[in-house]
Amino acid sequence: MSLSFGIRTIQDHFENDNIRVVVGLDFGTTHSGFAYCHIEDQDIRSYNSWNGALDSKPVELFRLHLGDSLDEFKPELPVDYKKAITDFLREIGEVIKETVATCWPTIDYFKNVLLVITVPAEFSEKSKEILRMCAFNAGLIKEKYSIYLQFTTEHEAVALYCMKNLGQTLARPETNIMIVDCGDNRVDLTTRKLMTNEQLVGDKPMDLLRDNNYGQMQYLIQNFGKYGKIPFTGDDPGFSYELDIQETIPILTQYITDDEIRKTLENDEWIIEIDFERMKSISEPVIQKILHLIKAQLDNTQETYSAMFLVGSFSESKYLQKRVKEEFQYKVKIISVPEPIAAIARGAVIYGLSMKNMLH
Repeated sequence: MSLSFGIRTIQDHFENDNIRVVVGLDFGTTHSGFAYCHIEDQDIRSYNSWNGALDSKPVELFRLHLGDSLDEFKPELPVDYKKAITDFLREIGEVIKETVATCWPTIDYFKNVLLVITVPAEFSEKSKEILRMCAFNAGLIKEKYSIYLQFTTEHEAVALYCMKNLGQTLARPETNIMIVDCGDNRVDLTTRKLMTNEQLVGDKPMDLLRDNNYGQMQYLIQNFGKYGKIPFTGDDPGFSYELDIQETIPILTQYITDDEIRKTLENDEWIIEIDFERMKSISEPVIQKILHLIKAQLDNTQETYSAMFLVGSFSESKYLQKRVKEEFQYKVKIISVPEPIAAIARGAVIYGLSMKNMLH
């Protein structure tokens, strides 16, 4: 399908006012999520009601098979990667459809919903073609080349979301911004210029827990983030985070077979305490890498940045925010956006809204 034909078709449909709802799907490597809004009020909402813990470890990292790395560097999967992607899209698609139907009962998903899926910038047209076919087979679109499915890059989506939160004083042509995406497993740094037309128990027990009780493993990670990693500021020497294994994740006790570790935990009544120094030692190596990355970008460019955005799950860390401000607040304005963990999905919604607005 040619680009000109695609744009013409999109314009025809949009001018007929078919699109009522926009959904942005962050198609991630290890985590995914979506956001949505009605075009009338443009109130973007993130879906956060992930009910029902998974009983087994799901197939992960299948998105890497769409990349251009050599086959030997791609993870082995128990099923064909296209089937894994299709099955994933089918499952999350059911949640999307149910959410839309609950919020707007009169909306016809296949006639009134524009779905925008985010992909890495390095994805080829062939990769997007495969992803489109998987979405079609998963029942997310009625026709393979449906205009109700569009793609944008993760970097573009997060940039759109950040620019929406830039504020009028900074939203001027030629303004340079830096976006630091601090996820759970990686850190990405992106720069943008606004144009005039801009818009601690050991590895083995944790591995067993992950493989056999994936839902409880995810609950443990969320608990640590909410009550440990995020509120830690680095200022309070009296900081303490207690993990009660028997209360929070009792199945873990079955996987600890090291006699010395087990005896220590039994003596401590299966409570692990992470004090100020230990939490700092956990956070510091990651934060140092982030600070080094930002400093290298600022030192090696001729541009002056008006704002720096922190997004991603780790960007909610009070300690990270504090360290970044200490290092760079006199060089660039630092902005924390609402719901930084959902920045890509929410940016995908903004992209979809901008397509409709642009073609009117």
